[in-house]
Amino acid sequence: MAYAVLEGNHISPFSVLLGTISRELSREHIRRIKIVLRGHVNKDNLGKLRGGSDLVHFLQDRGLVTEKKLSFFRKLLRDCELFSLVELVDEYKQTMQVMNGETKNKKQGGNTAMITRRISDLERMSKRQRDELSNLANRGNVLKKVLEEKETLLEKQKETMIIGQEAIDIITNRKEQAEQERDTTEEKEQEQEAMCDAQEKELKEIQGLLGIKDKNYKGNNGKPVEKRKTVLESVFSKQSNERATEELHRREDEKRETLHKLMKAMNEVREKLVRERSLVRECKEAVLRKTNELVSVDQLILETKESVRTLKQEIRKNELDLFDLQQQLLETEDELQRTRSFGIVNRAAFKISLWRVDTDQSSKSKGQVLNYKEILPENSYSLGSLGMSSIPLQFDFPCCVASHKGLIFAADRNNRRILVINSLGELSREPIDFGSSGPVAIAVNKRGNLIATDSMIIKVFSSDGALSHNFLPVYNKRDSRPEISALTVDCEGIIFAVDRSNHRIQKFRMDGHFVGLIGGSMYLQYPSGVAVTKNGDVIVSERHQLKIFHKQQESLTILGRSGVGKDQFMNPSGLWIDRKDNILVADNLNHRIQVINSQGEFVNSLGRLGSGPGCLDSPLAVTVNSRGHVMVADSGNHRITFFT
Repeated sequence: MAYAVLEGNHISPFSVLLGTISRELSREHIRRIKIVLRGHVNKDNLGKLRGGSDLVHFLQDRGLVTEKKLSFFRKLLRDCELFSLVELVDEYKQTMQVMNGETKNKKQGGNTAMITRRISDLERMSKRQRDELSNLANRGNVLKKVLEEKETLLEKQKETMIIGQEAIDIITNRKEQAEQERDTTEEKEQEQEAMCDAQEKELKEIQGLLGIKDKNYKGNNGKPVEKRKTVLESVFSKQSNERATEELHRREDEKRETLHKLMKAMNEVREKLVRERSLVRECKEAVLRKTNELVSVDQLILETKESVRTLKQEIRKNELDLFDLQQQLLETEDELQRTRSFGIVNRAAFKISLWRVDTDQSSKSKGQVLNYKEILPENSYSLGSLGMSSIPLQFDFPCCVASHKGLIFAADRNNRRILVINSLGELSREPIDFGSSGPVAIAVNKRGNLIATDSMIIKVFSSDGALSHNFLPVYNKRDSRPEISALTVDCEGIIFAVDRSNHRIQKFRMDGHFVGLIGGSMYLQYPSGVAVTKNGDVIVSERHQLKIFHKQQESLTILGRSGVGKDQFMNPSGLWIDRKDNILVADNLNHRIQVINSQGEFVNSLGRLGSGPGCLDSPLAVTVNSRGHVMVADSGNHRITFFT
C-alpha cells in the first residue's frame, strides 16, 4: 500500500514516495538515522524526530529532500542499511524519467556542443570537488593530530601544575617549621641576653664594692689612711679588710667566668638564629619562585585550553564542510549522469508572476535583504533561454545584469543588445542595440542612467534609453590598450571601470571626466569585477580571490583562495554589496554565488552546475533588487536566474 505526504491540496508521485517511506520507517530505523545525523543536526532537533513523518518534514524544511534533490536522502537511507527504501527512491527516479520523456533520443536532438561542454564542466567540477574532499580529509587528520598533541601537552601541563603545587606545599611546611624554630631561638636569645645583662650588672656591683674598699684603704690622695687606733684594733681591721677583698675578688672572677660562658652561649644562639632566619628567607623565596612558575604554567594551560577549543571548532567546521561538499559531489555526479544520459533539459523560458519581481510598489519591501541561509533551490526561477536576437526573451551569453525601480537590465552579449524587462517579465522597451560588438558590462546609477561598455568604449544612456554620450578609458604609451571588464557606480555617482589589461580600476565622473586610479600591477592581476561599499571601500575580484581597498585606513585586505570549498573561489567575476554589507560573488568556475558577510565570513552558497531549478552555469554577474531577490547573469544557461 502506498501512502502520501500531502503537498498543498494535491497528491503527487513525489508525495506518495515520501509518504510510503515515512510509513515504512520504524522506531529502530529512526534511531539509526538519528545516529547518522548526529553531528550535523543539533540534539534539540533530533529529539523532536519521533516518527517517519517528522523526519521527512524536517528534511523537506531544511531543503535536503526535494523532487530534484534526492541524493542526500538516498545516501542517508543507504548509510542506515535501509536498502528496500533505497530501491523505492531508485524506482521513483526511473519512473519520473520515463514520465517526463527523458529518453536517450532527447540527447540526439540536443545541442551536441553544449552537452559536450556541460559534461566537460561537470567532470572538472567533480574532480575539483574530489580533490577538495581529499584536502579537507587531510586537513581534518592534521587538525586531529594537532588536537591530540595539544591535549597531551595540556595533561602534562596539568601534571606540572600538580607537582609544582605539591612542591610549594612541601616548601611551605618547611618554612613554617623553620619559622617555629626561629621563634624559639629568638626567645632563647632574649633569655640569654637577659642573663648576660644580669651578670654584667652583678659584676659591676662587685667591681664597685672593690673600688670603694680600695679607696677607703688608700684615701683620697692614694695613700693609706692613718688613724689613731690601738695596736689590737689595727691588726683586726687589717685582717677583716683583706678577707673581704679576697671574697669580692673571688666573686668577681666567678662572675667574669659565668659572663664569659653566657656570652659564648649567646653568640652560638645568635649564629643559629642567623641560620634559621636565612632558611626562612630561602623558603619564602622558593615559594615565591614556585608560585611565579605556577602562574606561568597556569597561563600556558589557559592558552592550551583555548587552542584545544579553537581546534575542536575548526575540526567541527571541517567536518561540516566535508559533509556539505560530499552532498555537492553527489549532486554533481547525479547531474553528470543525467547529462550523459539525457542531455541538457529544463531550458524552456517562461514568464514571471507579478508578485515575484521587484515592483517597488510596497514601501515595506523596499531595501529588503533576504536571509541567504534560508534560500532553497525550489524557490528559484529563471527568465529566458538560448536564442537569437529576433526573439525578445532569448539570450546568447548574458554577461551582466542590473536592476532599477522594477526594471531589469540584461546585457545579451552575443546578440549585441541590452534588454530592459519589466515586472511582468516582458520587454519594457525596445532592446538597446550595441552595434557590431556586444556589451560586456553594465551599471545603473540612482537616476536610472545606464552605463555600458563593449570593453573599449564606455557609453552613458539616459533613463529613457537614449544615448547621452561616450568616453574612452585613459592610458598612455607604456600602458596596454584598456580592456574594461566590469562597471559599477558608487553612492556619489562616480563610475568605477575595471581595466583588466592594465591591472587597475579607473574612476570617472558621469560626464566622462577622469578622476583617478586604484591598483596597478603591484596590487592587482587581471581584475574581473568591482563593487563599492557605503564607506567607500572598493572590492575587486581577481584570479581566485577578492581584494578590499579600504578608504579610511588606506590598507588592503585579501579574502579567499583557489578551491571549491567555502571562502574559496575559481575565477570570481561579478560582485554586489547588499544593504547589510554582505558581499555576493559570482564564483564563475564553481558555478555558484557565494555570500560573504562584512567580516569576510562565509554565509551561504547559491546554485550548482546544472540547468534545473536553482542551478547555474558559469555565472558572470550578480545583483540584488529592492525586494532582496538575487539576480544572476547565468551565461552558460543563457538565462537570468532569480533566487528568492
